[in-house]
Amino acid sequence: MIRALFFYGVLLPGLVSGRMAELVGLLDAGVPATVRGSLYAVPDPRGHYPVLVADPAGPMVKGRLHRSGPDFGEAELAEMDAFEGFFPGDPARSDYLRRGLTATLPDGREVNCEAYVWNRAIAGSFVPIHDGDFASYLGVSGAGALPG
Repeated sequence: MIRALFFYGVLLPGLVSGRMAELVGLLDAGVPATVRGSLYAVPDPRGHYPVLVADPAGPMVKGRLHRSGPDFGEAELAEMDAFEGFFPGDPARSDYLRRGLTATLPDGREVNCEAYVWNRAIAGSFVPIHDGDFASYLGVSGAGALPG
């Protein structure tokens, strides 16, 4: 099954590492895209990571849209789900949910995709990323990304 997956944080090229880099490498190269919502950075001693609160009327969040290929299947998706703290059979235990969203490509076309969206309350320590660009936030703040 071919899926479209939208990444906006530590799964982006240049930020992704470890096993997650291997899994992202099984997807196509991806294209720039945006979704609507609010983006926050979560400071963590191991490295910062983002959370997305989806909102169809919210500002643009920048990321990359990838399609799965023949070597990326349900087992690989399950590994990504575990990394993201998403437990498909137990949403209440999940930090993130893999939800259907609409991504917009630079030419204005819209694509149905899935993205990991935050499933908890926004804590006071979370830093709003007003421009919707996690990689840019890391560059400006000097923070490192959570390793994968």
